[in-house]
Amino acid sequence: MIRLTAQTERARAMCQRLANQISPENLDPIVEKVALQTLASLVQASPKRWFGSIRSGWTITTPVLGSRKIDIPEGRTSPSGTSVRQIAGFVNFGTARNGAGFIYPVKAERLYVPLTRRAAAGWHRGLKWGRDYILKLRVRGIKGQHFIEPERAKAFERLRKALVQMVRNAARGSRG
Repeated sequence: MIRLTAQTERARAMCQRLANQISPENLDPIVEKVALQTLASLVQASPKRWFGSIRSGWTITTPVLGSRKIDIPEGRTSPSGTSVRQIAGFVNFGTARNGAGFIYPVKAERLYVPLTRRAAAGWHRGLKWGRDYILKLRVRGIKGQHFIEPERAKAFERLRKALVQMVRNAARGSRG
């Protein structure tokens, strides 16, 4: 008969220390830091040409302790009255088969295409056809810029590195 004994006090103490330090209250500051870094990176990655409202639309919300959600609120609208969330979707994914197809009018006979800032708010008296706006039978869709997915992958990598560092610090017995 063979009898084995193991000294597990050190391992049990380390597991208890890990359990105490890895809690939602201790994870929250780390997640907050990663969320702020991701927000800054996402704002930089967002296109500013034509639609500066996408850059200014990103917000961080806290659904529960230890988690953050970065998105554009549903009710946020651009100065022209269009949903900023929809604009971000069109710019990110593209329209009409990612720019390969056409967009046709649904309600009117032709599509209204503004050429000046004045005409962008919609047709009104004083606008000149050909200078301020044109009417088209169809328009080509825009190609998506795909700026959100790379930032999502970077966010997961940032969070992974921060959590690995937290567990290493907890295993060593230090905080921070």
